[in-house]
Amino acid sequence: MDSSFYYYSLFDLAWYLVPFLIVIYILNSSWLKKIIEEKQANRLNKFKTPLVVVLVCFSAYLFLRDDDLNPEIVELLKEYSSKISKNNNGSVYHMGMWSSLESSPYEVGLWRIEQYEKSLANTNLPSTSIEFDDYPEEDWIEEILPEDEKPKWFCDYDEIGCLESIYSQSEQAIYLGDAFSKHIQRYNGVFSYTNFGLYQQPSIYGPMMKFGPGIDVLKIKLILNLHNFKLGKREAVVEELIQLINHHKLVLGQTPYTVSKVISVVELQLLYKVAAFLISKTDDEDLSVWKPYIDSLTQLKKDQLTFNKPLNHEFMSSYNSFQIAGLGNYRENLPSILKYLPKSFLYKPNRTANLMYQGMTVKKGMYELLGDRILVHDKQNVDDTIKFDLSNPIGSLLAITVTPKYLELDGALHNLEIFQRMTKHLYQQKFNNGNESFLSPYTGMEGRIKGSFYCVDVHDKDDKPICLSTI
Repeated sequence: MDSSFYYYSLFDLAWYLVPFLIVIYILNSSWLKKIIEEKQANRLNKFKTPLVVVLVCFSAYLFLRDDDLNPEIVELLKEYSSKISKNNNGSVYHMGMWSSLESSPYEVGLWRIEQYEKSLANTNLPSTSIEFDDYPEEDWIEEILPEDEKPKWFCDYDEIGCLESIYSQSEQAIYLGDAFSKHIQRYNGVFSYTNFGLYQQPSIYGPMMKFGPGIDVLKIKLILNLHNFKLGKREAVVEELIQLINHHKLVLGQTPYTVSKVISVVELQLLYKVAAFLISKTDDEDLSVWKPYIDSLTQLKKDQLTFNKPLNHEFMSSYNSFQIAGLGNYRENLPSILKYLPKSFLYKPNRTANLMYQGMTVKKGMYELLGDRILVHDKQNVDDTIKFDLSNPIGSLLAITVTPKYLELDGALHNLEIFQRMTKHLYQQKFNNGNESFLSPYTGMEGRIKGSFYCVDVHDKDDKPICLSTI
């Protein structure tokens, strides 16, 4: 390993060594004897060795001692030990959601969790490998809808003409509803759950849910809705869109699992885009059919607007796993001069936990919803927050390794709020025959028409704008 990675930590070491060396130099200097009387100097010589020993011990203590655990971490330890439940928990359903279609998703989820816990209890190793033969591998999912063979109906909703093409040719696309009826039934099964909480003590070694074909299945459901809307079944379509949106909002606010939350973000974006498109296809005299949908677009709540819960879960997963695994093989990643130092020097549990928590919360509060504006505050970069610590070499390496780099996901959640506000604004303009522009909550700039879309800018000018069908 390139030792230059560790050089800047020598500055921290200097804080301990320089004062110590200065004191030793003063005690041995000739000018000290000139300042104080020789009798006192001789008396001082008797205490020189004990004083040096005390200073050495004190310096070693300062360098080897661990920190107190951050009070916020202490609270998380209490919370995550008391909120585990497998009863009627939608997160368990998510765990087995895309198992073989002949199985029960909830039972599969419970079985996987149980098998993991049994296996871990019977091993002395920090991790264990379990094969779930009933769980479809990625190639199984690929066989359902191979990426290079997906029908044109799976186009990008942001592409001009995509939704229009599906809508105008929906009669040719609805065969997917029959071909994937069991998948749709599996997708709909999650609607019976209202709790999407923690089902297991967090650990990086635990079983994890997968994306599966869920987003493609939702697109098939939306194709059916587009077709039914064209057939005049408007109330039923609006009702289903409301159900889907409320479900994903529920997941957003409750789930501690990153995969579940990311899926809900992506699927909500699809739902908002399809709903706006269908509103644009609604005659002015029939717009009232959309009022229940518009009323359902209430402002997202605090837990829905942040990734705090998933990040806290990832922190607790790493924290708990380190208690099991200890130092592991991390000694091998250190320079040879450091490998043989005692464990109390190499790894300080509390300091490591504090450093991890600091890294995972470095972007916390970066996005703030304030009235009609979204403020984006300057925050440190993760790499500037978590650095190699010479007094905690393995601990700091662990913190650097496990801290995720995707810490600005809160922006995607705030963009969902913009989708909602744009929809309500454009609906009101269509309903009242108005022409007032919608202002970007990020920039304050007016939205603009781009082809068949109405778009507003986001925080970063290099990112894609947020666009909805012109209503």
